[in-house]
Amino acid sequence: MCSGANAYPDATLTNLQAVFAKGDVSGCNTVPRGPCKHGVFEVSQDPIIIPQDAYGTAYNNPNFPKTSAQFILDLSVTQKTFKPIDQTASLRLRRSRSRWR
Repeated sequence: MCSGANAYPDATLTNLQAVFAKGDVSGCNTVPRGPCKHGVFEVSQDPIIIPQDAYGTAYNNPNFPKTSAQFILDLSVTQKTFKPIDQTASLRLRRSRSRWR
């Protein structure tokens, strides 16, 4: 274990969840720059397409759908309507001949 001013915190579940989570980003675009904490997932992965509850802390959004109805695609489904993470309106995907568009 490291010691001193630059010591890393222990790799506990609580510490890992804190690093994964997005924090207060209200100051990210202010001058002078205020508090800003982006989560590890948010800065290291492409944005998710269809929001789901499992990613709520990564995007600091407790309002993502809590049921699987929005993000599960069944083989018999020919269209899917969902609200993308960065949109205010819903989108609809349609499938024709095994191709989504």
